Amino acid sequence: MAKFSNKLIISDIDGTLINSNNQLTNETVEAIKYFMDNGGRFAFATGRNPIGVKALDDAIVSNAPSICYNGSLLYDFRTNESIKTLFIDNSAKQVVNRIFNERPEAAIEIHKDSKIYELRPNEATKIHFSIVKFDPIFVNNLDEIPFPWVKVGFWLGEDEVESFSEYVKSIMGEKFSYTRVHKNSTELLHKDSDKGFMLDEYRKLYDGVEIIACGDNQNDVNMLKNADISFVPKNAADCAKQAAKHTLDVTNDEHFLKEVIKRL
Repeated sequence: MAKFSNKLIISDIDGTLINSNNQLTNETVEAIKYFMDNGGRFAFATGRNPIGVKALDDAIVSNAPSICYNGSLLYDFRTNESIKTLFIDNSAKQVVNRIFNERPEAAIEIHKDSKIYELRPNEATKIHFSIVKFDPIFVNNLDEIPFPWVKVGFWLGEDEVESFSEYVKSIMGEKFSYTRVHKNSTELLHKDSDKGFMLDEYRKLYDGVEIIACGDNQNDVNMLKNADISFVPKNAADCAKQAAKHTLDVTNDEHFLKEVIKRL
């Protein structure tokens, strides 16, 4: 039996797999290829859409379906097919319209069909798109974006996110989940969308698989808790450290995934 048979690594991207310069290092790529060459399975778990993951997948060539949109989509890059998609409830339009009118500091992104529709871009979204190398479709109102939607992202100044989050939670109702995914960003999703919930799909696909989860932030917490083994870098958010079984003594700037694979 190969060394890593029946092991599946599911890794967050930003703050975990790539470094602070948004680079995927050769050391990390080689470590993951070694893991897969010896029987392991590897998948991404990210808030990005499939197009935003494609360049990384071209470098690594994942051999298991990946979690996109923070748990709203399970996508197989080998076949370019969706295995499972959770669309946001249509009543999101009323919630987002209210946010658009009442909170002008927030840029709004609507994700659907692997496209990003942008309302009211700001400095935070400029940085975002420079990182993910993705060109949004700029629109003036929500009527230009037909349903179904996969998720809604909000981008603001770091010092504005906490008060904005309290506001959204007070108006969103019970049909959605809401989470912070970045120092400048939060997201509104299907009520069952979560990286952690998607782990059950892997257990259906791969009988007896041992799931190793890697992440660094609030949107990784349930994935880290629900995995069989979980690791975070030492510069992870406190909530991720509390959820994970292991905090390694390296940051995401020190080939974190390579260190995880060494532990296995």
